[in-house]
Amino acid sequence: MQQDDLFADWPLESTNDALKTGLETLQAFFRGWQAEDFDAVRRDFARLFIGPGHLPTPPWESVYRNEERLIFDKQTLQVRLLFRQFGMVVPTVRHEPEESLWAGNAVRRASVSGGAEGIRTDQPYHTDIALAALDSFFGEHIGQWALPSSPMSRKRRRHPIIAV
Repeated sequence: MQQDDLFADWPLESTNDALKTGLETLQAFFRGWQAEDFDAVRRDFARLFIGPGHLPTPPWESVYRNEERLIFDKQTLQVRLLFRQFGMVVPTVRHEPEESLWAGNAVRRASVSGGAEGIRTDQPYHTDIALAALDSFFGEHIGQWALPSSPMSRKRRRHPIIAV
């Protein structure tokens, strides 16, 4: 990515300040990227989101949205129901709840795939379902906790590329 300078010719215009800031962060990061930085990024990511031990910034919605800071709470059940409604299966790793940041990646993949299938087969219904799933998941779930918790993550990170 550094050699190709992929972020220098970003193809989308935006008036969204957060998107512009994110893009500028990525551009600055990759201009100074050194191969030996990878291990530091990987260690910092594991420390923040994976473990072992206490996670300074847990990647699960329910931790941020209930007073007891429990995982597998009602948010987990809501996300499971949402996935079932849209015919999606979320792969979970290490018996984690489906409400993680990583589930957002599964929703994006499934939505893009479903939307593309609707366009390819000229069946707008499939595209509409995919977009509704994406909008619902991010509006009702990820958007409710991931962005508000970002300042906490930034304070606890050790490497600037970790921006969540």
